[in-house]
Amino acid sequence: MSGLIYVERYERIMQLIKLKATGTPSDLASKLKISERTVFRIIKDLKEVKSLKIEYSEYLKSYVFSEN
Repeated sequence: MSGLIYVERYERIMQLIKLKATGTPSDLASKLKISERTVFRIIKDLKEVKSLKIEYSEYLKSYVFSEN
């Protein structure tokens, strides 16, 4: 996979998280034309490597940046 595509996915996911518009993991996978497993891996990477506080909000049906 091209490194640029990989970075673009991360940037797009972070943008959608800021907008609180990711939808469910399944929705997000469909939007980005990737597997749900890849969504979980990217979210895990963002949490661990970038030290971002991300959680899934059942109320909003979206990943969000947490305040904690």
